[in-house]
Amino acid sequence: MRMSKQLIFDLPVETGFGREDYFVSPANQLAVGSVADWQNWANGRLVLTGQTGSGKTHLLSIWAKDLDAEVLSSDEVTLWRPKAFARPIAIDGLSQSVDEDALFLMLNHLQAQELPVMITALKDVAFLGLSLPDLISRLDGSSKVTLNAVDDTLLSAVFLKLMTDRQLVCAPDVAIYALTRVERSLDTVKKLVDRLDHLSLQKKKAVTKHLVGEVLGDL
Repeated sequence: MRMSKQLIFDLPVETGFGREDYFVSPANQLAVGSVADWQNWANGRLVLTGQTGSGKTHLLSIWAKDLDAEVLSSDEVTLWRPKAFARPIAIDGLSQSVDEDALFLMLNHLQAQELPVMITALKDVAFLGLSLPDLISRLDGSSKVTLNAVDDTLLSAVFLKLMTDRQLVCAPDVAIYALTRVERSLDTVKKLVDRLDHLSLQKKKAVTKHLVGEVLGDL
């Protein structure tokens, strides 16, 4: 894949939700808009799907912070109990291991209290392997949106933002070299920059293709 210098250094991106570290691109703009429109979610729920590294957890975290939502993993659903101070709920990484009865009761309670619920998952509800019909019906009645695979614009923007945050500088050809070889995942790009920062300080060297190659070999 060829990536142009213009794409790397003249990015038509914007920040989302007032967070300087979250960029909107064609890959995620539909999902970002759906999350922002939480007052209009079907039955007060949104199921956000997407592959690993697409940014689901980041987007869920921003929403949860804005609404002071309680964040739970799939396995923590079974521990949830209604509280005097009712809060929205964010479930990160819904999977087949979830306590289906507990989740069903949670969704019913929150809908009755008119409290929104945001859920992330790798797969659509139909392919999660859930077995409780009433729960499947509740989830099917939710708004749904998918985070598309990371595109060049988003990958480049995140890479440059992370490099700038760490006061790391590299030549355009080095940035292109890195971004055309790294796994197309936001998590992996973050690991790449973290290790470049560490190795650059350790060896007291600038970020070069050779340094990038060392880190990519480890990743």
